[in-house]
Amino acid sequence: MTRKAILAPKLSKKDLMTKVNEHLKVGNWAIGKHAILRMSERNISVPEIEYILRNGFNNAKKDSKTDNNIWKYAIDGRTI
Repeated sequence: MTRKAILAPKLSKKDLMTKVNEHLKVGNWAIGKHAILRMSERNISVPEIEYILRNGFNNAKKDSKTDNNIWKYAIDGRTI
């Protein structure tokens, strides 16, 4: 018997940003290996990442699903 992975529904932009802020508030977030590499290349700090996560926006055109049918969301923004 073959099992199909169940795709979680994609969050709305509003629900996504609410969830992001909830996770930031309790410190339940991490920076992935690829992001760390990009941060180094672009001279971006962790506080700048936090600022973008809090004040940025979901760029739905860049959202994607993993092989396990998990949504990955793109958050864009500018640092100050």
